[in-house]
Amino acid sequence: MMAAVSLDPELQLRLSRDCAEHEQTVAALIVAQREGALDAELAFRQCAMEMHQVKGVASVLELAEVLSVIGPLCELMLRTRPSAPRAFLNEFGRWFPLLVSCLRLSAEGACDPAIIRAAQGGQRVLLRSLASRSREPVERAPISQTFAITPSSGRRLLIVDDSATIRAALSAQLRERGYPVRAASNLPETAELLASFAPEIVVTDVHMPDVEGDELCRHIKAKMKHVVPVVLYSILPEDRLAQIALAAGADAYVHKGAGVDALIRRMDELLTDEILF
Repeated sequence: MMAAVSLDPELQLRLSRDCAEHEQTVAALIVAQREGALDAELAFRQCAMEMHQVKGVASVLELAEVLSVIGPLCELMLRTRPSAPRAFLNEFGRWFPLLVSCLRLSAEGACDPAIIRAAQGGQRVLLRSLASRSREPVERAPISQTFAITPSSGRRLLIVDDSATIRAALSAQLRERGYPVRAASNLPETAELLASFAPEIVVTDVHMPDVEGDELCRHIKAKMKHVVPVVLYSILPEDRLAQIALAAGADAYVHKGAGVDALIRRMDELLTDEILF
């Protein structure tokens, strides 16, 4: 079946990149919860949001076959609190790449009906699994009822870290607290997001294979036309981290061991100091 909307080469490339990002994000979320870096219920909710984004793309492109693969699963995941999220996520992690393949191939007009049928079958298995492992459906409480809204909440936040687990876990926790978050693993991805996402805060690791965090900080300070605070976020000893942050002109540093709340407090302090204005 051909795509209902004809995609030019640039949009096709963008879609391919988005598909890869969705697949990598879900895989990293599942690994993060398996390794204990992320609460399983939070990983479940973020996986539901990834599928919701895929559904949005399929709706815009009018890809009926992809919407049939998603079926009622997306809405059920968004409004259901599972009693055994870890077990469900393992099944979901095996199925989600098939959904993404359906999206990509359907947009190219090249999706095999056998792939669609296999993905639909997987969706039905997940629906049965979710029904058997779920509590009563509940409306999710607004963020303001779960976490206090702080001065930096709502600011566009870019995370740069070479660890997929850390990117997934930290992104999920910060989204729960009201931050629009994007994440990058290397310099080209960071440069693209600096231009397209226009972050208001950048949180970066220090030691990474592609670019050192202090080098990235200098790059941001030199290239950006407006003030973008940079926070170095690392497992380095605090005295060493402080030295690197000072030399690089970073606005703040936070040890990863201090947790996400410490990171948020530091970002709030940057706002209080009016660095963002």
